[in-house]
Amino acid sequence: MKFLNHQEVQFKKTTLALGLMFALGSTSAFANSFSDVDANDNGKISKQEYKNYVDDSGMFDDWDDNDDDRLDKNEWQQADKEAKHFDKWDDDNNGYLSKDEFNEASFQERDKNRDDFWDVSEWDEANAEALAEVNFSTIDDNDNGKISQNEYSQYIENENIFDDWDENNDNRLDKDEWDEADHKNKDFSAWDSDNNGYLSQKEFEEASFSKYDKDDDDFWDVSEWDENIADWFDDVFS
Repeated sequence: MKFLNHQEVQFKKTTLALGLMFALGSTSAFANSFSDVDANDNGKISKQEYKNYVDDSGMFDDWDDNDDDRLDKNEWQQADKEAKHFDKWDDDNNGYLSKDEFNEASFQERDKNRDDFWDVSEWDEANAEALAEVNFSTIDDNDNGKISQNEYSQYIENENIFDDWDENNDNRLDKDEWDEADHKNKDFSAWDSDNNGYLSQKEFEEASFSKYDKDDDDFWDVSEWDENIADWFDDVFS
């Protein structure tokens, strides 16, 4: 399933990367690609390149509401509402995250082979996980740990996803319009429930939701959402 065309995917992907791949998104700036962070074009991101990236983005400063060059837990929760990294990354256990602690810990979190560099696979893996985390919490409007059909449909409408694909504004998608979003065109016929050669917004919302509601309980839990995103991300970037 594709919610975004390739240009939008790149924007979303790199915006999430700006959030340090831990669902700590910032909208202040974004890199265009791995190569934007890899300043010397050697195919790896060093700690210094990463630090420069964080500094240039202004994300730490955006969260530092009182401008004391450190983050307390309340400031941190703007980005990570569960504060699941805060205590782990607070290396000196003083109740604050300094910029150095933030840069070091967030880099090490994704340096899987501990070679002091991020390669492309480490970058991509981080983006995929961030995409799943950010969007689940965004769509789960009542924070009950599940996404309902209504929450999902509201997300589709708020993001204008269907409307963006509907190039002729006739409130339905033909196969050519769908192909812009789903380049393998694998779901069109199955989701066209009335077999009229078009996908209405209702058909799209109901069929795409049902596809990943594996236990048919009318909700997506985190595992179902993860499968959704993993399938979609692999499809888009493969």
